[in-house]
Amino acid sequence: MKARDLARPHPSIRADAPAIDAANLLAEREIRAVMVLGEDDRLVGVVSDSTLLRSLLPSYVDEAAPLARVIDEAAADLLSRRLQDRSALDLLVDADGPPPQIEGDATLVEVASVMAWLHVPLVAVVEDDRLLGAISIDELLSRLLERG
Repeated sequence: MKARDLARPHPSIRADAPAIDAANLLAEREIRAVMVLGEDDRLVGVVSDSTLLRSLLPSYVDEAAPLARVIDEAAADLLSRRLQDRSALDLLVDADGPPPQIEGDATLVEVASVMAWLHVPLVAVVEDDRLLGAISIDELLSRLLERG
């Protein structure tokens, strides 16, 4: 099976859309990642659930996990304010490396390799610079673990 055979439509958002819209997509759809599209519907990157969390938390939490204790429940409500005046593209600043994408003729093991190497739960599938869809880690694992 090739990547193009497993690629499915996946929620996406424009790069200039408000960051809170990307956050809402992740929360409401209960998905692990949202594709961020630029001009001509080209993949710019992927905002994953973990990327969003890093954007919400103050930097000192990353530096020393015990410092997270200084944020009480009341202050936690203020975390979403960190998304104000930010776009979906701004959330990608925290993402590492190139956009997670693979050619349509790639094998599923190649898709797994990209996900593992880039630490992403979603890989876009492209063919002739055209976005075919995406493969989520859940779909990939289900397919790889099928018993014949």
